Amino acid sequence: MAVQPLDTYIRAVRIELQSSGAAMRRLMPDYQESVRAEELSNLAIGEIGTIIRALASGLDKLGNAAHVHAFGEEGIRTYFPLTTVEGQFSKLLRSNLRGIAEVKPNVAAAFERCQPFHPEFEILALLRPLYRTHAHRGFELHEAIQSLTFEEIDENVTLQEDSVDARSWPGVTVDRTYYTLLGVVSGDLRATMRNDWHFAGTENSVMGTLLELHNVTVKVVGIILKSLEAPFSAVDLAKLSVRAVPAPAKPRSEAQTNGLL
Repeated sequence: MAVQPLDTYIRAVRIELQSSGAAMRRLMPDYQESVRAEELSNLAIGEIGTIIRALASGLDKLGNAAHVHAFGEEGIRTYFPLTTVEGQFSKLLRSNLRGIAEVKPNVAAAFERCQPFHPEFEILALLRPLYRTHAHRGFELHEAIQSLTFEEIDENVTLQEDSVDARSWPGVTVDRTYYTLLGVVSGDLRATMRNDWHFAGTENSVMGTLLELHNVTVKVVGIILKSLEAPFSAVDLAKLSVRAVPAPAKPRSEAQTNGLL
C-alpha cells in the first residue's frame, strides 16, 4: 500500500478544526437563546457533540501525521498522548506513538510541551472525559444559578470583553452603573450578570469550555506541525481560531439606571 504524503494528514487535521470551528459558530446564537429559554435544544446538544468529536479526532490525526513524518509508513494505530501526570508522559508516548522519542526527539518534545500538566494546556484534560461521556450516554448539563458581580473601575477605563476560560464565557450582560452611598454618587462599577449552562457536577461553562478547548487545540496543532517542519502560517492559525462574541446587553431597568441593583 502506498504511503499517503504528510500533506494528506495535515489536510485531515485542518478539516477537523474547520468542522469544530463551524459547529462553534453555529452553536453560539442557539446557545445564547437556550440560556434565555432555560432549555438547551437538541440541535445545540448535537453541535456540542460535533465540536468534541472533531477536536479529539483532530488531535489523533495529528498523531498519525507525526508517525508518518517519523517512519514514512501508515496503517499503525496511533493516538495523541494526553496526561495530567508529568511522570506518566514518557510511558504514554511509547504506547501511543511508538518510537517517536528515539527517531524524532524534537517531535516528542513538542508533544510533551502540549500536555495538560502545563498550565497553558490544562483545558485539554477535559477533552477525553467529555468525548467518552458523549459517546456512552450523552451530555449531562444543568443551568447555573444566575450570578451578579461588581468591580470598581476607573471612570476613564473602557469596558473590555471578558477573557474566556472553562468557567465562563463572554455571553453575559456587562453594564456600567453607578452605586450610591448615603445618597451621594461615590463610584463607578462594572456589573456583570452571568446565566450559563455548565457541565453537570462541575464549575465548567459549556460554551467557555468548548471555546477554550477549540482555541487551545489550534495552538497545539501549530506547535506540533512546526516540529514536523510543515507549519500552518500565522494567518491560517488565526482563521482556524474562534473569537467569542458576547451576548447583546439587555435593556437596563430603572433600578439599574439608578444604581440600585
